[in-house]
Amino acid sequence: MIPYKNEKGFTLIELIIIIVILGIIAAIAIPKYLDSKKAAEKAVAEGLVGAMRSALTIYYSNWIAKNKGTLRNFRDNISIPNFVKLYNDSMGQTGNETLIIDQSITSKFAQELGSIRDYATDGSGRQLRIEFKSGGILNIYYDREKPAIEATYDNFN
Repeated sequence: MIPYKNEKGFTLIELIIIIVILGIIAAIAIPKYLDSKKAAEKAVAEGLVGAMRSALTIYYSNWIAKNKGTLRNFRDNISIPNFVKLYNDSMGQTGNETLIIDQSITSKFAQELGSIRDYATDGSGRQLRIEFKSGGILNIYYDREKPAIEATYDNFN
C-alpha cells in the first residue's frame, strides 16, 4: 500500500476558509459595484442634460441670427424634438438638429425607442421621461418661458 504522507492538496478546513473569505469579499464588492454603476448612469444623465442645454442655446442663437421671428414665436413653436434627435431616428432628421444623441448613451436607457418623440410624456414634446437600466429616472423639462432645460434625477442613489 502507498503511504499518503507525500500527497499534496488542500484539506477540507482550508477549502472552507477560502470559501468564507471569498464570500466576505463578494459581500463587500458587489454593493460597491452596483453603486458605481448607478453613479456612472447618473453621470451619463447629467452629461445628457448638459448637452441638451448647449443644444438649446445653439439652436436659439441660430434662430435669433436668422431673424426667423420673435422670442414669442420661438417659445410657442419649439419643442425638444426640434433640436435633439436620437441616432438613427425613425422620425427622420432635418439636418437642423444641434444634438444627435449617440448609441453609447441610448444603450443605457431601459427601453430602446426609435425617436425622441417616443419619450414625450405630455404630448407637447416639452417634457421627457427617460428610464435607465439601473432604475434611475431622468425627467427633462423644456421651460419655454426662459427658454431653458430643467431636469430632475430620481432613483440614482
